[in-house]
Amino acid sequence: MTSHTNASRRCWKLRFTLRTLLFLVTVIAVTLWAWPRWRNYREEVNFEKAVEAIGVGNTTEDVWYFLREHPYKLTTFAKKHGKHVVLMSHEWPNAIYFTYMVVLSEPGGASDQAPCLSVEVFRVPRTSLKQLPRSEREASGIQKHMNDFLEFIAGDREEISGFDYELIHADLPESPTAM
Repeated sequence: MTSHTNASRRCWKLRFTLRTLLFLVTVIAVTLWAWPRWRNYREEVNFEKAVEAIGVGNTTEDVWYFLREHPYKLTTFAKKHGKHVVLMSHEWPNAIYFTYMVVLSEPGGASDQAPCLSVEVFRVPRTSLKQLPRSEREASGIQKHMNDFLEFIAGDREEISGFDYELIHADLPESPTAM
């Protein structure tokens, strides 16, 4: 009688077929491959929603506050073509987002407290940045691309830039109407 109870206890061990094992391994592999991509996509979507809160009249500090959950890589303050501008970059694996702001700056004033006269957010796919030779990309990093993009955006925007970009948000000052 005891041998029969021992045999029935052994039957409760975990059993599965080779097909089940291959199915489970495939599901786990697909999940591990897709999860980081889905997470990056969701972060980009959340960033684009957060960008909608940025507008004319906000200060640079306000913009940093609105985008606080999406850390920026670099910020550049410059005077280009007679305008005081700020360019922030936010990097994701698929794209780099540039936030371009023209600010009202008083002589000797703090740039982070100056109100924005216009705000534009651009998405630049990483593929457009890969057109440079690898050694030049690694040596210059994102700073060179940021400076080139700033020159193009702050200028007349008519010349061929080599950048494949998309404007995803713009809050520009209202143009004066003719009386």
